[in-house]
Amino acid sequence: MYTEDDLAQIELAITKLQKGERVVSVAYGDHIVKYAEVDLSDLLNLRQRMKSELKVAGVSPKRRITFATHKEIF
Repeated sequence: MYTEDDLAQIELAITKLQKGERVVSVAYGDHIVKYAEVDLSDLLNLRQRMKSELKVAGVSPKRRITFATHKEIF
């Protein structure tokens, strides 16, 4: 299940990808970390799936509460 934070991270990734700020590997010292490349369409599809799951998870059944009082005047 996804969280609102996951959705925010995807939104940030989409924005960065659209701006051209894409990092595929990072090197520091003799250590290199490689990340998988991603397409914009993949991120957009994932964002839609996250939004759908979060919407379904956030919907609670509506309950109607009615108070009835009977006061008689004597």
